Amino acid sequence: MRFNGKFRDTVRANATLEKTKAHFADLETFGRAHPDNKSWEVVDGELHVVWNPLSQMGVTFHGEYTLRLELTSENVLEWRTTKTNNFWASGFSRFRRISDRVTEIEHGWDLEIEVEGPRLIGKLATPWVHFKFWSNSRNHLQALLASLERSA
Repeated sequence: MRFNGKFRDTVRANATLEKTKAHFADLETFGRAHPDNKSWEVVDGELHVVWNPLSQMGVTFHGEYTLRLELTSENVLEWRTTKTNNFWASGFSRFRRISDRVTEIEHGWDLEIEVEGPRLIGKLATPWVHFKFWSNSRNHLQALLASLERSA
């Protein structure tokens, strides 16, 4: 079974544009901020992540993947999965200077996972999976913002 979902949010950070971009683009910071990571490490300029298992209705997801982050233009950070068996992700952060000390961040994830299990369970689990996509993505963004503001 495959599940997919999207997350989009726009927030403001109390930090300069340059500091915000550098903070979000830092692989260690990005890995540390994710709420469901069992472990993560930077390998050859990419972020390798192993999730804590997520279970619902007898179906368990064991996520493991590698992400590449890159500044694709002056104020856009993008990421995508480069290695996985069951978790595909792409995303972005677009940064806009509001003032000398405030940066607006448009942040988004596109996610897809694959799990094994009966189709009926998949239909029943869909709302929970979509909630987990949304809550994990939101918590990741909030953790990035909190660590940015602590470092200011």
